[in-house]
Amino acid sequence: MTYSREVTNKIVECWGLGFTAEETVTVIENWKGITIALNTVYRHRHSLTAQQIIDELIRKQMRDIAKEEDGDLRMKYRDKLLAKFIPQRIESISHQIIDQNVKIDATDDEDTILSKAAAILTRKRESQSIH
Repeated sequence: MTYSREVTNKIVECWGLGFTAEETVTVIENWKGITIALNTVYRHRHSLTAQQIIDELIRKQMRDIAKEEDGDLRMKYRDKLLAKFIPQRIESISHQIIDQNVKIDATDDEDTILSKAAAILTRKRESQSIH
């Protein structure tokens, strides 16, 4: 089903506000009275237009943080923004396949997971430098 531009814009807006996909479905049901599938929300979130909008929102937020005159407040919000972008800890991973050749089990400790991730990145970097 094709939705109006208004609905698709609302999906991206909700994403920019930090809503989960499930919350976005609820917001649109309450707002327009229509039910949309979670797959629709995910598809619109990963569109090129959505990525450009999110990139612009992040740029504006970083600019606002940089322009803040109160140093303590600036550092507080800079740290919060960085925490969103940089995972602080790997809490629980259950049988996710990161690469076709590497599998992470729920029994792996954090150091093992990070070692496997580093090996993947090294292999990808080496394969890119060969080409």
